[in-house]
Amino acid sequence: MLPLDSPVWNDLECARGSAGHIPALIRRVCDPSLLESEVKASWAEVWENLCHSDSVYAATYAAVPHLACVLKGNLDSRLELLLFSGRVLGFGRLVGKPLSVKLVEGFSQVVDKIAAESAAIVREAREQNLLTRYPSTQLIQSTLALNFGCDPVVQLIQSIIDDNLEIEVVCPGCDDPNKVLVDELQSADTNVETSADDDSVTAGMTLANELGDVSLEKRIATLRSTVKCKSCDVEFAMYDGYV
Repeated sequence: MLPLDSPVWNDLECARGSAGHIPALIRRVCDPSLLESEVKASWAEVWENLCHSDSVYAATYAAVPHLACVLKGNLDSRLELLLFSGRVLGFGRLVGKPLSVKLVEGFSQVVDKIAAESAAIVREAREQNLLTRYPSTQLIQSTLALNFGCDPVVQLIQSIIDDNLEIEVVCPGCDDPNKVLVDELQSADTNVETSADDDSVTAGMTLANELGDVSLEKRIATLRSTVKCKSCDVEFAMYDGYV
């Protein structure tokens, strides 16, 4: 873990350029005396600096091990950590220089700790009626990303909730693109034509069910639907063709 008082922070990149100001931001986020409004404002700065429009930086990976201090804090802070670290894993696009081995190792170790707490954090959010402030879809995506990495299912969940009319998948047999109509998937009987169980689909459905979001559970189930390639007639699971 890179010490917060290390001059190396000045050499790391973030969305604003030099990450020299990031240690002060981390200290503020980890302050247990923060009020709810201050927690939100501080995490908004974290997003703006370290995961701006899904662009992530060396400073992002250096910061997360320190931000994990909030795992011992209040639920709002733990939810913010879950959403942030999951977004970095599932959707982050590295900008700038390649990461050092030490940064990757430190980040990976703490992600395992966050992943171990993720399902419990999500359930607690429901128990405390926080789902209006922290949408179940985002919580599920981040939880899946923390536990399964940059999984196609995490990306596909975004597509089926964004009102996309079509999703393009690539046939693993002939590499030809196929367009799948989302409305047809949502109305299909997914118990008839399914691929072998996928752990991330199962986990997503389970979480949606526990959060009481039956509609989302059904939509996640559609990701098991079988697609028949229009070029070569090969059948494959939709998530296996997503790139």
